[in-house]
Amino acid sequence: MEAAINLSARNLLSALLVAALVPASLFAVGRPDELFQKALVKESVDRDLEGAISLYQQTVGHPKVGPDVAAEARLRMGLCYEKLAQPQEAETVYRQLLAKTSGASPEIIQQAKARLRQVEAENRLGVTSGNPGKIVWVRR
Repeated sequence: MEAAINLSARNLLSALLVAALVPASLFAVGRPDELFQKALVKESVDRDLEGAISLYQQTVGHPKVGPDVAAEARLRMGLCYEKLAQPQEAETVYRQLLAKTSGASPEIIQQAKARLRQVEAENRLGVTSGNPGKIVWVRR
């Protein structure tokens, strides 16, 4: 009996040691709102747009994400793609957002529509914010 108690105490001590050494991120994926907040920090504070996009994608793909958080994550992802001068990816993300508008706020939907129109126009003209193109003024 005493040997069983020693063995179980040893197992408990081992489990506590492992729990203390292994980061908490390996035990839990994180809540969608936490992922979204980390993505905002990556985008706004760290200026790591690729890292932010990755976190926004994780947010959207999270099994417990609500439609409002998913819509806002897609909008922010599209804005990141625009900043990276990747208008085709931004257009795809905005279209995904607008295809899944159930539960999204009207403000997010309105912003996505406006950004989509802008990106479509830039794609048609072959200009981006990084490549404004040549403007020719004609006097009549």
